Amino acid sequence: MAAVGSGGYARNDAGEKLPSVMAGVSARRGQSSPPPAPPLCLRRRTRFSTAPEETVQNRVSLEKVLGITAQNSSGLTCDPGTGHVAYLAGMWIMGPASEDCGEDSIAHSLSRTVSGMYCVVVILDPKENKQQHIFNTARKSLSALAFSPDGKYIVTGENGHRPAVRIWDVEEKNQVAEMLGHKYGVACVAFSPNMKHIVSMGYQHDMVLNVWDWKKDIVVASNKVSCRVIALSFSEDSSYFVTVGNRHVRFWFLEVSTETKPGPEGVTIGGSMGSCFSLRFGGSGLGPFGVSGAQLLLLDLLSVTGTVPLVGRSGILSELHNNIFCGVACGRGRMAGSTFCVSYSGLLCQFNEKRVLEKWINLKVSLSSCLCVSQELIFCGCTDGIVRIFQAHSLHYLANLPKPHYLGVDVAQGLEPRKAEAVYPDTVALTFDPINQWLSCVYKDHSIYIWDIKDINRVGKVWSELFHSSYIWNVEVYPEFEDQRACLPSGSFLTCSSDNTIRFWNLDSSPDSRWQKNIFSNICGHSHSRQPQHTQQR
Repeated sequence: MAAVGSGGYARNDAGEKLPSVMAGVSARRGQSSPPPAPPLCLRRRTRFSTAPEETVQNRVSLEKVLGITAQNSSGLTCDPGTGHVAYLAGMWIMGPASEDCGEDSIAHSLSRTVSGMYCVVVILDPKENKQQHIFNTARKSLSALAFSPDGKYIVTGENGHRPAVRIWDVEEKNQVAEMLGHKYGVACVAFSPNMKHIVSMGYQHDMVLNVWDWKKDIVVASNKVSCRVIALSFSEDSSYFVTVGNRHVRFWFLEVSTETKPGPEGVTIGGSMGSCFSLRFGGSGLGPFGVSGAQLLLLDLLSVTGTVPLVGRSGILSELHNNIFCGVACGRGRMAGSTFCVSYSGLLCQFNEKRVLEKWINLKVSLSSCLCVSQELIFCGCTDGIVRIFQAHSLHYLANLPKPHYLGVDVAQGLEPRKAEAVYPDTVALTFDPINQWLSCVYKDHSIYIWDIKDINRVGKVWSELFHSSYIWNVEVYPEFEDQRACLPSGSFLTCSSDNTIRFWNLDSSPDSRWQKNIFSNICGHSHSRQPQHTQQR
C-alpha cells in the first residue's frame, strides 16, 4: 500500500497493515474482506538544485517572442526616427523540464531557474524581421509603453500594487529611471514632444494623474481623475495634453501648472501675476496670502518645493457628453490646433483650440476602439477588422484599409476567396510610422499587420504575424530525422493553445528554404484547428 511521506513524495511500506474500509464504513469481524486494492505507484518527482539566474541567462538568450499582449494603443508605439515598432509581450513562465530532457538541452537549463514571470518589451524592425527585447527587472506585468520623440528611450507603466513608471535606454536595454507615484496600476504613459516631461495616468481606482520631470525623478504637477481614463495624447508644442475616457475629454495645461510654483521666498511667481504688494498669514494653519494686483493667492508653505495642482479644463461636448471616448490624438502640422477623439459608439470628433466640439461624423460601425493621426490623415480602428481613413483638415472619408485574415482561416491553404459570412478580428491598437508611411495594426486575435499606406489606393502588406489568441498549454520540439521521414523542416516545434488550435512553427527565415511559407505570417508556421473557430477571444 502506498503512503505519502514527508515532502509530498510517495513511499511503499510493505509490512504496514491497514483495516479494510468500504464506502466510509469500517469492516466488521466475521465478514469477508474485499479484494485488496492494487498497489498505488506514484512517480517520484525529481528535484533540481537551484542555480543562480545569471548563470542560466549566460547560457540561454531570448531570440524571438511569438505573441503579443497589447490590448489597446497604450501597449503599442513606434519610433518616429527609425520606424521600429515596440509592443508588450506580457509574461512567460519558466518551470521544471521533463525528466526525459537531456542535461545539455535548453529545457533542462531553464528548469534549473526559479519559476517566475518575465515581462518583455519587444522592439521589432519590420524591414529586417528582427527583434530586440527589454526585460522588466521588477517582474511585474506591463500595462503601457511609449517611445521618446528621439527614439532613445522607452517609458513603461506597470500593473499591480505600487506600480512604477520606468524609463529604459533602448540601445543599452537597461533601466535609467524609476518613478513611484501610483498605487494600483498605470493605464497609459507618454513623453512630451520636447522631452521635458512624462505623463502617467493611473487606473480608475488609482485616480492619480502625474506629470514627471523624469530627469530629476520628481512629480512637478498632479491631479485626481475620478472616472476611467483610456488614452492620452500630447499637443505638438508640449503646452498641453488631452485625456479621454468614460464621459471624459479633458485638456491639461502644463505651462500654467508648472509656472505658478511657489518661489524660494514663499511668493508665487507666475507669468502675468506681477509683483507681490503685501503678505499676511491666514488662520487655521493656512499659508500666507499674497496680494498681486487684483488677485488673491493662497500659498502653501508645505509645498514650496513640492507638487502643484495640474490645471485641467473639460472639453465642451454638448449633446455627446454621455459617450465613452476610447482614443485621442492631437493634430500635427497645419492641424496642430485641433484634437481628434473617437468613441466606442463609432463617433469621430474634432475639437478646436478653445476645447469646443467643432464637428463630428458617424463611422457607421457597431464599435470603434482606437485612433491615430499623421499630418494629413486620420486612422480609426473599428470592429470586424475595419480601419477607416479620413482627411485630417476636413474629416472627409477616403478609404478603408484591407481587412486581415478572417477568424478560423486555414493558413496552410494560402489565400482563399473571401467568404460572405466571414468574421474578422476587431482592430484594437494603431500606431503610425511617419518615416516609411507605415501603419501598424493589432487585432483582437493577437495578430499584427503593418501596412504601407504611401498610396491609400494601393495599400500593401509589409509584415504580419499570427499568434495564439489565448493561453499556450504545451510546447513540443519536432524530432530530428536522418532519413527522408521528416514532415517538417529541422528546428520545428509545435504549440497547443486554449484557442482550439495546434500550430507548427519554424524560425528559419532563409529564402532558399524548400518548405512552403505561411503567407499570413513572416514566421514559417501552420495551424490545425481541433474544431471550427469563428469567435475571437474577448
